Amino acid sequence: MNNNKQKYYLPEFQEKLPIFMKKWWLDAVCPNQWDVVCSFDKENNINGVLVYYYFKQFGIFSSIGMPPLTQFSGIWFDYPNNIVHLHQRYKHAKDIADELMDQLPKVDFYQQQFHFSWGDWQPFYWKGYRQNTRYTFFIANQPNIDLLWENLKGKVRTSIRKAQSLLKIEENVEISTLIRFQNMTFSKKNINSPLSNDLIQNMVKHSLNEKSCKSWKAIDKQGTIYGIVYIVYDETTVYLLFSNIDHTLPNLGAIYLLIWEAILFAMKTGRNFDFEGTMLQEVESVFRGFGAEMKPYFKVYKFKNGWMEALNFLTNQRFIKL
Repeated sequence: MNNNKQKYYLPEFQEKLPIFMKKWWLDAVCPNQWDVVCSFDKENNINGVLVYYYFKQFGIFSSIGMPPLTQFSGIWFDYPNNIVHLHQRYKHAKDIADELMDQLPKVDFYQQQFHFSWGDWQPFYWKGYRQNTRYTFFIANQPNIDLLWENLKGKVRTSIRKAQSLLKIEENVEISTLIRFQNMTFSKKNINSPLSNDLIQNMVKHSLNEKSCKSWKAIDKQGTIYGIVYIVYDETTVYLLFSNIDHTLPNLGAIYLLIWEAILFAMKTGRNFDFEGTMLQEVESVFRGFGAEMKPYFKVYKFKNGWMEALNFLTNQRFIKL
């Protein structure tokens, strides 16, 4: 590692980064399987980074992909103060993207999701990459809670009021409960959870150490837990990492109340709220009901091994979902 790259690890630089690009987060969700490439300005200060998770696909194909529990990865860059015109901003972003791509290790397959603020994937396109557009829902910080309430869909307000009359919210969800609700969600779909217990425990431990998480549960008078939410956050944004209900219990609107509680935390602490991306129609309708803005983001990928691409095509994307 060159000495300049060490600047990525400095606390003053880590503070600039969104949570999913911070060292502690990557150590939590993919320890010893991540790295970073950097670009530098004329004063040798970092002006761009690309963090990546590397692994073996099927134990054979070298790959760069998305770490578990991670909404976005890829490129972060900084604009110098002397850039004021759009053509300068576009060139600056392109130059940094080119420099970072050229430093990536040679792999058989590349796939990363970029934050929605990164709106120009053309530098990747010009190098043979492809992309799929996906969507998240986002609420910009709004200190006027009454206006926020009015922006909710009528059904959401009704569900929250119903839940408030029947359930109460308690903070701090035990790790065992968090894991149980995750497993319950996937069990309903007749699939095993892709998230190991160790992974969730490690993520929670690191998030608590960094004071970057909160969780709530909705319970009735007997103490039965109807649902949970778990959020992580950085300096600017709260991310809805887990939101689960017990489908064996009556629908009392627990998930609406819990998400509303998480949104209120974001707004009252001066942060934005990101629901994290979904392409599931039944989930999209819930998120949309909170008055959130739809934000498109790019999932950029490239097969660099013809055999791997053919295998994925012949199996109808059974191995790699693009």
